Amino acid sequence: MAAVVNKFIQQRASAKSAGIAIVRNILKTKQFPEGVTTKQLYQLAVKEPAPADFEPYPLPPTVRRAKMVPKKIRHVPQEVLDTYPPNPAHPIRSITFLKKEILDTLESLREIRTVRQPRVDAKAVEELPLSNPSAPTKRDRKAIASSQMEFVWKVATPRPPVVPPPAKEVFGREVGVGLDISHLNKRRQRARVEKVSAGVMKMKEINGLNRGEQARAARPLDGRPNYRAQALAAKSESSAL
Repeated sequence: MAAVVNKFIQQRASAKSAGIAIVRNILKTKQFPEGVTTKQLYQLAVKEPAPADFEPYPLPPTVRRAKMVPKKIRHVPQEVLDTYPPNPAHPIRSITFLKKEILDTLESLREIRTVRQPRVDAKAVEELPLSNPSAPTKRDRKAIASSQMEFVWKVATPRPPVVPPPAKEVFGREVGVGLDISHLNKRRQRARVEKVSAGVMKMKEINGLNRGEQARAARPLDGRPNYRAQALAAKSESSAL
């Protein structure tokens, strides 16, 4: 019994993998501007060949006793064949397997999505049986309203990639701000913090002096040439080269 269960589980996983590949290929090679229903997708999928090494559905058809038959159909024979996939040799063996195992997986991966929209096939609505065509009842009107809408599958639009925010520039990185010092012992960590703090203070002093010198150099000299500003500009250009 355990061997049969293991074989069934392995075949189910193999069918799911092959079925997902078949559906992906259909959605990639065919266009469905109005969407595609589960039934339409099933009809297209079963026409695709199964992989050469695909194992068919391993369980044989079973028989259930009359006591398991619902009461409303007691008039049927004493033994009724249990539900069995219509395509046991194909990865997509039934519409239920397609919807529950394959389409639900693709929807969870955000490759497809369900859309409720007006039914494209108006003939199905026209052929809907009514209890009184000349004077539809409330139940008939409700059935017509529900039959005019349908759920279809559409290829999901891929989400734009999330752009990470730019890294904030840390002042004092040149002297060790932000570096990992967890590998050092406590004494070396304290010494490193003091050294980095002293380096940051020195950088602030240098930046303050540079800003003050640039501000003084930028002051006008009553129309006379500002030789200091010209010298600083030439110095910065030479250092940049």
